[in-house]
Amino acid sequence: MKDGKPTYEELKAQAAELRLNEERHRNILNSMNDAVFVRLPEGRFLEFNQVACERYGYSRDELLQMTPMDLDVPEHAAMVPARTRMILENGKAIFETVHRTKDGKIIHAEISSRPIIYNRKQAILSIVRDVSERKLMQKNLEEAKAELEKTTEQLLHAQKMEAIGNLAGGMAHEFNNIIATISGTAEMLLRITGPATAGHSKAEQILKSCRRAKALTSKLLTFARKEKLRIKTTSLNVIIAEVVEILKGTISKNIRIETELSADTWHVAVDANQMIQALLNVCINACDAMPDGGLLKIQSQNIERGGKQTGAGGAGPGRFCAVTVSDTGKGIDKDIREKIFDPFFTTKERNKGSGLGLSISHGIVRAHDGFIRLERTGKNGTTFKILMPAAEPDAPSSETAPEEKPSKKAGGRILVIDDDRDFLQMAQEALEMEGFDVTVSQSGREAVEKYGKHMDEIDIVVLDMMMPEMSGSDVFHSLREINPSVNVVLCSGYSIEGAATHLLNDGALSFIQKPFDISELSEAFSKILRGGGKE
Repeated sequence: MKDGKPTYEELKAQAAELRLNEERHRNILNSMNDAVFVRLPEGRFLEFNQVACERYGYSRDELLQMTPMDLDVPEHAAMVPARTRMILENGKAIFETVHRTKDGKIIHAEISSRPIIYNRKQAILSIVRDVSERKLMQKNLEEAKAELEKTTEQLLHAQKMEAIGNLAGGMAHEFNNIIATISGTAEMLLRITGPATAGHSKAEQILKSCRRAKALTSKLLTFARKEKLRIKTTSLNVIIAEVVEILKGTISKNIRIETELSADTWHVAVDANQMIQALLNVCINACDAMPDGGLLKIQSQNIERGGKQTGAGGAGPGRFCAVTVSDTGKGIDKDIREKIFDPFFTTKERNKGSGLGLSISHGIVRAHDGFIRLERTGKNGTTFKILMPAAEPDAPSSETAPEEKPSKKAGGRILVIDDDRDFLQMAQEALEMEGFDVTVSQSGREAVEKYGKHMDEIDIVVLDMMMPEMSGSDVFHSLREINPSVNVVLCSGYSIEGAATHLLNDGALSFIQKPFDISELSEAFSKILRGGGKE
């Protein structure tokens, strides 16, 4: 140093040291995996590393003319949760934003910034990390979590409905056994009392009450999905037309019915009576939501779902016929929407609703492998949608007619097997009044032994499906081992659909639902004996 000033050699050494430091700093910056920017407080970039140029697609000269606002995507601000914006002490900050590259690619950026001195100027150093893959993983995880929660909720609901369904089915079975005994006894009273007697009118009143009880247990069985389905192919437009005709004679004149039916709807394989009941329940609920009048609109259309998409009530890919029921009523309160398909849930006044309407519709639709859901509700009304799997027009019925067999005898000898003693007594007396020779058995094992000894004296076996020790299925197969051509008529308070179907396919002649009219039962037996007796 000379005269207090650095010499040329010293200046040359300092410049070399400065260049070396700059090179070290640049090497450090360029060795980082994240983009690094140095900018003035007002925004313009002063320095950046090679990663920044490569990631955003701009040249060095271009970036030197830009600010962070040139990289930001304002319309994507909503994509950044507020909790990711944190201002720390001493001007430090950590936040997320969304950037756009030169070629239009969107980058989710996590930025950590702090104030620094750069070339003797106040500046801000920002380290920008591309978290797009992490965001995608988070999104996928959130979607998977939501789907899992939805599936779990559906599973829990299905288990709850199954448990309630089993309870309802068991209750209906027991009620039907009791009603069968009462109604059969009442029929016998009608036969032995004169029309003008008090006993005759009392018996008629008993039968009337039995029919009401039978209708209630039928609803319970439908909800429990244990009612036998009589499947045939038809158009949903035909079912809609039947429902509209029923509604016209029952609902308020202030409610206008409008239909919008697709002319080329695919066929569906359904029990028409049950589907009419299911759709009628939904429509009646819609009408009840419009006490001052309004519009009930019913639409039909074809829907084809592809891929893995999931729609109404969990419907996956496939061809569906859809029925949409809309009203202009008051809507459904948010806090009860999850309960609308639950059995016995109702918002109606006492004695104005059983709470079974929508739950029965749900049971019927699901029993046909269909789907039903609340599509929309609000102050402008409510919309329900039902999706039913499409079927070919010529799809065969699920019921097979019993094979006609020539009759050898005009008389009828019947073995009735049931574990209910009161029912057996009633059945024996009633059928003997009809002219049949009747033998009864309260035990499956006893019945098999009895049939083995007297098979030549028995034309028809009436078999209860639900019995202790030996089930109806076990008794049936034991009888078939004794006599492969045995005439068996299944009888139960409810049908365990799978078991009954298997036995019908294995050779049982028919299924009779308790309670039944003795006269109808007698005619059914006579028909079997005329055209389907033992060979």
